[in-house]
Amino acid sequence: MQCKITSYSGVTKDKGDARPRIILKIPSTKRINRANLFDRLPIEMNQEIGHNLKEDQDVEAFRLSCRSANSAVDGDAGSFWRRRFLETYDRPAKPTTGLEYRKAYRLRKKAFRNIYTHHLCAGNSPMKHEARAIVILQSLLADASAAAKANPLRLPLNIAHVVRFINNKIILQRAGLTRSQYRMMLQGMTF
Repeated sequence: MQCKITSYSGVTKDKGDARPRIILKIPSTKRINRANLFDRLPIEMNQEIGHNLKEDQDVEAFRLSCRSANSAVDGDAGSFWRRRFLETYDRPAKPTTGLEYRKAYRLRKKAFRNIYTHHLCAGNSPMKHEARAIVILQSLLADASAAAKANPLRLPLNIAHVVRFINNKIILQRAGLTRSQYRMMLQGMTF
């Protein structure tokens, strides 16, 4: 075992003295494995870590953190995105692949993020965002209809997204309604 002795004299910041300092560096007998800890976990465990992340930005950062996290999120035939989509939205009317689940999930999230922010009315091509939102609302309602037929005792997940979209302050302002007018209108409707 080799030891390295270093000596220097200098002024320390705290005490202001110029006493000589001796540093003894002894190499560690343990080798530190610098491999990523996520690489040691099975893909299912990395997927569970990803599913417990609430925000999509956190999932994206986790996916980019290492190769095993990337393969857990983007690999495995898209099972991660299929599960994340089905936890958030109803199953689509037509069967899709894992990559299509990922694409649909991101498209819906992006469209509603643009609608819920100021972009819709701030002059940043509101017609484009509105048109995209209409297409997504149509697909949400179609999938909700299929889910309601499959299980009539459960309220479809997509209905919550549609209600959230309608309750959005910007949408109500563009329609010329106040929240109380909208609620009164809903009370008169039957589902």
